[in-house]
Amino acid sequence: MIVFSSEMPPIIRIAVLLMGAALMTGMTVAFERFRMFQFRRRKDLKDIETELAALGARRLSWDGAEIVRQIQSGDLLVSGIPF
Repeated sequence: MIVFSSEMPPIIRIAVLLMGAALMTGMTVAFERFRMFQFRRRKDLKDIETELAALGARRLSWDGAEIVRQIQSGDLLVSGIPF
């Protein structure tokens, strides 16, 4: 709340705002890179799953709605608070 204080010099308020903006930008970039990494690994795992299907391997659930249906029907047991 330093930024909103009228008793702080404007230069400090500007510095805090810029630092916060820089941290927010950095976290956004890191989050997006992590998400792209997950998409790539998901594709790799789906490719492996397709290759193993010929050997009789079972299919995995990749869709979030399908996983929720499994939890609600009791096929998948999860501990903790379901979000």
